[in-house]
Order: sequence, then structure tokens, then C-alpha cells
Amino acid sequence: MMINGIKSFKHVFSKKLTTIFVIVIALFAIYFVVNTGSGIWLFLASLLPIMLVAGAAIGLQLKDKSLAAHLVLFLTAYLSMGTQFIGTLLSSNFTNFALPSFSLNLIVGFVIFVYLIIYILSYILDGKVGMSYTKSPVVMSAIIAFTYFFIRSGFSVAVLKIVPPVIALLFGANVFAIMLLLAGVADVPFILLDKIFNSGFANEPLSYFIFAAFGLYLAYGASTAIIKSFKK
Repeated sequence: MMINGIKSFKHVFSKKLTTIFVIVIALFAIYFVVNTGSGIWLFLASLLPIMLVAGAAIGLQLKDKSLAAHLVLFLTAYLSMGTQFIGTLLSSNFTNFALPSFSLNLIVGFVIFVYLIIYILSYILDGKVGMSYTKSPVVMSAIIAFTYFFIRSGFSVAVLKIVPPVIALLFGANVFAIMLLLAGVADVPFILLDKIFNSGFANEPLSYFIFAAFGLYLAYGASTAIIKSFKK
């Protein structure tokens, strides 16, 4: 009974209402993620990546790739909020009768987290995920980006950054895959500017400049590819 209910969950809301949900959830993601307390450059470093993610998710939804849109939002913004809520809940200390305190943002984020999980499961359990992958030159860009993330930040970070664009690729949405690849490096120029103007970048190790230079190269390549895609 419960499984059948989850399977049918994707049909509970109309397409128009689901699109509104995706837009609202994407806007909430921007609100939750953006850093407003650390200066203009770090503000932009947090704003641009999540705006690209939000734009890609909304675009996927408008292209009738609703599962992909929900997966992207779940992995990029709400997975961490769900785990944070659960971690806070499990931190209760019943010995001292200390109950956890939840912020409104965390509660709202967790509600969205649950909605996204149920919506995603409704497709998975039904076996109709609607993937339509075709051979794409973006695959090589994704491999290069994964290698960069892996060398710079380790395997777990690389996986978290590369899975959303791979999802877009598996649904045949190349331009949104590029947007999500760009989101992974869109913070690089602004963090560099923050270091130049505020932090004293001369004290950074050589490795930072190498990774920053390659990150800028990836950001430039992705940006030009997106512009070309929209001009077609």
C-alpha cells in the first residue's frame, strides 16, 4: 500500500503545480546557500554556483525532465540539509533532557528534502525514469572536470560535483549539464579576487595558483559553450 502510494506520488500534482514547486524550491536553495556575511567576493562566490544550479533545475523541469530537475536540487542543495536535520535530531541528550533546537530554515529545508526523496522514489519504484542519453562531447568535459575536482579536493567532493551534470547528460540535456559543470568552478574567480583584495594571495602555495588557473580555464570553456548553445 505504501509503495503504491509512493509510486503514484509523481501524479499527485499537476505539471504546472510541479513546475511551480521546482521554481520555489530552487529559489529557497539560493536563499539557503548564499553567504551574505563575508564580503562581496565571497557573496558572489556562493551566489553564482547556486544560481546556475537553480537555473539548470528549472530548465530541466520546463523541458519535461522532472526527475532530473528534482535529482539536481536534491543532490546540490537539500541532501546536506536533510542530513543536518537528522544529525541535529539524533544529538538529543535525554539524560539531561536537552532537546535539539531547529531553525525555521532547517525545518523548511527538511520538508523539501522529504518531498524530493518521495518524488524521486516515485520514479525509481515505477521503473520509468525517462533517461534518453545520446553520445555527447560534453562527456569528455565531465571527465576532465571530475579529474580536476578529484586532484584538487578528493574523491567525495569530485563525486558530489560531477553527479548533477552526469544526471543532466543521462537525460539528454547537454546545455544544462554544462551549466552544472560551470557551477562546480564558478566560485573560483571570486575566491581568487577575495584573496587578492582581502586575504593577501601572495601567501598561497603554488598549488593554489595552479588549481585556480585550471579552474578559470574550465569556467571560461563552460561559459563559452553555454553562450554558443543558446545562440543556436
